[in-house]
Amino acid sequence: MESMNVSVPGILLAALAFFLVGGLWFSVLFARRWAREAGLGEDQLSSGAVRVFTMAGVMALVVATSMAFFLGEVSIAAGAGIGAVAGLTFAAAPLAMIAAFERRSVALTLIDAGYVVVAFTVAGAIIAAFQ
Repeated sequence: MESMNVSVPGILLAALAFFLVGGLWFSVLFARRWAREAGLGEDQLSSGAVRVFTMAGVMALVVATSMAFFLGEVSIAAGAGIGAVAGLTFAAAPLAMIAAFERRSVALTLIDAGYVVVAFTVAGAIIAAFQ
């Protein structure tokens, strides 16, 4: 089996991209609608931030590391495309299945799934640029 080289800076920047896209997505673009659809009040949003961001950071590193091995050496466009397909099929689709069983609204599902697809697309492009 061949050994694969991955770019640690690419992984770290891709993980950071999950935060940047999420920050834009869940605060600027869809904050009120997302919080309402998720049933989260101000008190819930302001509590437990350390735990939430720690878990998100660890999971962003896991996803970015996995993507780096999954992508290998590809062009930036291919990285973005593969990231988009992976986000849609490996992340957003199962998320939508769970949301259906939890009786979550279509709006919440689309907001959450949209974030995942965009974040995976951006992360794929970043990782490809650094591999």
